[in-house]
Amino acid sequence: MIFFYFHFLKFKLNNVRSSVHAIANLTKMSRLLGDALRCQELVNLCNEEKDLLKKAEYATEFVSLIKSNDKLLKLKWLHESCLFKRELIVSKIRQELFEQLRSSLRSLNAGVVNSTMKAMQKLIDNSTVYQKELSSLMDESLRELDGLFLQLGTQSNTEKASKFLPQLGTKLHSQMEQFQLLGTDNAQHFARLVGKVIANRVPANAPYAMRLVQTIYKSLGSHSDSVANVIRDALHPLKTSIHSQSLANLFAAIDEILEQDEKREAIIVEKVCVY
Repeated sequence: MIFFYFHFLKFKLNNVRSSVHAIANLTKMSRLLGDALRCQELVNLCNEEKDLLKKAEYATEFVSLIKSNDKLLKLKWLHESCLFKRELIVSKIRQELFEQLRSSLRSLNAGVVNSTMKAMQKLIDNSTVYQKELSSLMDESLRELDGLFLQLGTQSNTEKASKFLPQLGTKLHSQMEQFQLLGTDNAQHFARLVGKVIANRVPANAPYAMRLVQTIYKSLGSHSDSVANVIRDALHPLKTSIHSQSLANLFAAIDEILEQDEKREAIIVEKVCVY
């Protein structure tokens, strides 16, 4: 009797275990199916949504679902219906976010800049790739600024160069304002790049060098020292060279005056001796 009862309990226990295992598998399948249906829904929302930031949220959730459950990639029907689009969807939204960030920087719309940056960070989820996107914006602005420095160097005389300087100063001020919206670290990085452009494009013996330094200092006046000082520091070698050249010119002028005085004195002495 005891032996029979023992086997009966063992049989029931095995049944319970099988049921639990089956329920667990059903739960996993249910969760997998739920995630798959959500993926389809998110792709549809990405296609229908007009608001770019909401669209980025849907795309971010879509990517996160696939990362958290790689079994979704094994569902052929899901791949054929929406998974094959994931790279295209993410790439398109990233490009749209990038364009929105560019335009909001130019218009100095701080609110849109902040929300777009957050959306890009979540969607890209890779600090190196995200920073590369920001670097491409900096490169665009630097090319504009570099072009102005090249134009400055081609001015035929000091007067024309002086008239060109306000345009350059305004552009520098505008770009500094834009990149400060991206945070201090990015603004300082951009300032260092600007310093390199100045060092490469402005010869110390340029007739407009002193006026240029004054223009740049004026452009930096309304910006935080933590960023502006990066460019001011980059100007030190140019300022030192300008001062050295100015002193050399001053000494040359003094020598010329003294030489002329000596000649006049010699002429006077000669005339006195004649009389």
